[in-house]
Amino acid sequence: MNELLITRILTPPVRPGLVARERLRTVLRAGFAQGLTLITAPAGSGKTTLLTQALADAQADDPRLGVAWLALDAGDNDPVRFWRYLLAALERAAPGAWQHAEVMLRAAATHPGEALVTALLNSAAALEHPLLLVLDDYHLISTPEIHTSLALLIEYAPPQLRVVLASRTVPPLPLERLRVRRSLTELRPADLGFTLAEAQALFGPVLGLELDPPAMAALVARTEGWGAGLILAAHSARNRSHPTQVATLFSGAAPAVLDYVIGEVLAGQPVELRTFLLQTAALDRFSVELCAAVLDPVASEPAAQALLDQVDRANLFLIALDDEQRWFRYHHLFAEALRTALARSDPDQLRATRRKAATWLAEHSAPAEAIGYALAAEAWPLATELIGTMGQSTLLSGEVATLQNWLAALPQKVVQQTPRLLLLNAWMRVLSSDLDGATQLAGNVTGNDHLGREAQMIATTVAILRGHPAPSALLEPIQSEPADDPFLQAMAALNGGFMAQFAGDVKLAIPNLNEAARLGAAHRNDLITFIALCQLGEIELLRGRPRAAAARYAQARTYTRDPAAPAALLDSAAQEGLGVVAYELGDLAQAHDLISVSLDDNSVLDDLAAVDAHLCLADIATLQNDRERIDTHLAAADNVAQRLQLTVFTNLVAAHSARINARTGRLAAAVRWMEQVDAAPDRALPLLVYEIEDLTRAHVLSTLGRPAAALVLAERVAATAAAADRGRHLVEAHILRSQALRQLGRLAEALEVRTAAEHLARPEGLVAVFLEAGEPPPDPVILPVNTEVSPDQLTEREQEVLRLIAAGLSNQEIAEHLIVAPSTVKKHINRLFAKLAVSSRTQALVLARERGMI
Repeated sequence: MNELLITRILTPPVRPGLVARERLRTVLRAGFAQGLTLITAPAGSGKTTLLTQALADAQADDPRLGVAWLALDAGDNDPVRFWRYLLAALERAAPGAWQHAEVMLRAAATHPGEALVTALLNSAAALEHPLLLVLDDYHLISTPEIHTSLALLIEYAPPQLRVVLASRTVPPLPLERLRVRRSLTELRPADLGFTLAEAQALFGPVLGLELDPPAMAALVARTEGWGAGLILAAHSARNRSHPTQVATLFSGAAPAVLDYVIGEVLAGQPVELRTFLLQTAALDRFSVELCAAVLDPVASEPAAQALLDQVDRANLFLIALDDEQRWFRYHHLFAEALRTALARSDPDQLRATRRKAATWLAEHSAPAEAIGYALAAEAWPLATELIGTMGQSTLLSGEVATLQNWLAALPQKVVQQTPRLLLLNAWMRVLSSDLDGATQLAGNVTGNDHLGREAQMIATTVAILRGHPAPSALLEPIQSEPADDPFLQAMAALNGGFMAQFAGDVKLAIPNLNEAARLGAAHRNDLITFIALCQLGEIELLRGRPRAAAARYAQARTYTRDPAAPAALLDSAAQEGLGVVAYELGDLAQAHDLISVSLDDNSVLDDLAAVDAHLCLADIATLQNDRERIDTHLAAADNVAQRLQLTVFTNLVAAHSARINARTGRLAAAVRWMEQVDAAPDRALPLLVYEIEDLTRAHVLSTLGRPAAALVLAERVAATAAAADRGRHLVEAHILRSQALRQLGRLAEALEVRTAAEHLARPEGLVAVFLEAGEPPPDPVILPVNTEVSPDQLTEREQEVLRLIAAGLSNQEIAEHLIVAPSTVKKHINRLFAKLAVSSRTQALVLARERGMI
């Protein structure tokens, strides 16, 4: 034994202060009683450390247990050398028991085989006490002859001899037979990943570094529990003034990780496999087909499969993404380290790989993923083409940030020279509240072709959002969009609805918004559908029908239930609407909660909703006599309107403020507002604004003790609101009329008008409008929500689903009939239920038959 390195057959000592990892040690202690215990995991996973802990546990449980340890190296691929070291380890653990085997080894010359294994097995069978043969770093063995002999030893080992292997790769041994015989205990890469609790124990007691729980959780996620990664991160954290930053800043490009991956992982791989790893590391996820397409030179799919199988067997941080194991990715830190290495050694190769990936993904129906690779490869023509194709659907799905990132990644010169990208940028600016930017960008695209018409639609949308009157120049494009462009058709209907709404024309707004919702649903444009439904909710509030409004908002929210759903980013608009419904019904606590939550987002539609939200919160604060909150919310509403240059909203906020000032004793401020408005009678504003201002004047005049003047204004509003179905304004006008008549001593008329207000308000449960005027509300009549959904408000697909439900088909049968996924059917049914305000198939069928839908 003089020529053998003794330290290779010494069991490593258990270092003090290690993380206990009891869950894994328990598995190993139980496994040591079986034929083979196999630990396979990448470098730095803590295999050896875990083994020494578990062996110490096992020997503490059974002091008679012997341990023969052998730390393998690449030189052990010589069969004679391998068995000499293995026998030396066994001899150290059980002296004098292996003499016959040693004789067989000397006799075998260069090819020890079955005879040697037989001698070993016979010697092991004569042992009085159990013995564990531990082979560490078995991945270094590649000689088939050794694998064959060791497989024989494992399969026929007597109960006294158990084998333990630690390896970075899965060894070519008869593992399946051992699994069937239940003679195998396995720990795989996922098992060895550090849990949050283990990572905290590693950082605190072991490494002496404390991170707060959120930072620790982020770091565990970042390293995916990789032990070496956590230790490298700890060393990195010690060099930072703020250690918690390591959770977000630690990456595969960190020098320590890069050196570890290159030195410990890549260095030992064959050249072909190293090349495969470096080229495919540019991919966020990959299949065999994608790997074959990006390799240089391009490989066949069988060749790519063979290389991927090698990566899998070598445990090189490969993670399957599906049960069928068609798609994979690398461990994040490992992939980042490989990309960094390739970017330094051959940046052209990295760009070429990404360009090939972009082309393949675009050809295989994954354009959004392809865009990311094209941008990373700086393949501007390809990226421009793909963004031009995908941009509108991305925008209409509410993914404004995604589109913004794509456009920002392109050279600005490319964007400025591409009309399609200019228009996408303009629409994005509309949704992100930059109305000036949207106007400027759209102005750079002219003509009568499709792009020119879209640019004109953007200008129309901005003008309407700012509350400008609807001159014929804005009406013309709304009336003339061709049938071959469903997006512009839907936008035209939506804009028509907005314009009619601002004008207070309920009868024109409803069909326009219904058409926008229909077109949006028919062409899977959930964003426009959502917006149209929310605006219909506002119309119902204007009509004095909060229950019907609630049904519209609930219907809109069916498009936002999934956080990744198309309209999810704009959900606060519906949330705010439901808050206003609660306010109108007199539930101030619920109204406050719903509206407060809705004020988080900042798209232009959320900003428009935010104006109403702050005004409603100001009304709630007024009813609660909270002056500080009144001023806060009025200022916030005005700030939004001023920032977006929304003329109609600045006037509405001013009128609202004046009404609250009159109610809370700030008459001087209310009078100043009235004087300013009276001094500018020719302002170009929508009719609805003038009507609200008349109602506010009536409030102020009544408070000033001028009932006759207040009566004139209130009667004028009552006449116009009644004719136009603006029921909320009509109830408010009646209340103001009754108050003015009482002040004038005309009590019988006052009672009659008050009764008319109650008659309108009671069925709908209107309460707030009375509270605002300081009047006691009538007792409401409890009625169900009135959705008034008609067949033409259901999409064609929803009507078809309704008919199939009536025919008794299950969700699965409907999916097969329509040739869609069951999840798609469920989505249609959920929307159908929301529109009908029902919760079951039976209720839906009863209601549908009552309304003649089926």
